[in-house]
Amino acid sequence: RTLNIPLRLDIFYEYSDDTTNGSGVQRELLERWCIDYKNVNMPLASSSSSSSKVMTGATKSSSSLMNNNINSSVSQLRLVCKRIVVLLRNLHCATRLLPAYR
Repeated sequence: RTLNIPLRLDIFYEYSDDTTNGSGVQRELLERWCIDYKNVNMPLASSSSSSSKVMTGATKSSSSLMNNNINSSVSQLRLVCKRIVVLLRNLHCATRLLPAYR
């Protein structure tokens, strides 16, 4: 499973247009954000401990390795979601500070 799928955030301005027939709601794209996840390398301490386990013969079965990969993937996804929430909260706060905010 990959976490490198970008998150796209489109910001539209919706306004009513009386000249058109029908609902009269128009949308205009103001901004488009593309948020990418960049994988950070694991610390050297964890990689050296795993290599020492392999050297001593203490290896794990393939099912437990698969479970660890899934758990690692889920924990990475949770971390990405938390960081996106923080980013969007900061963006919202910065938007409210702008003079055009009502």
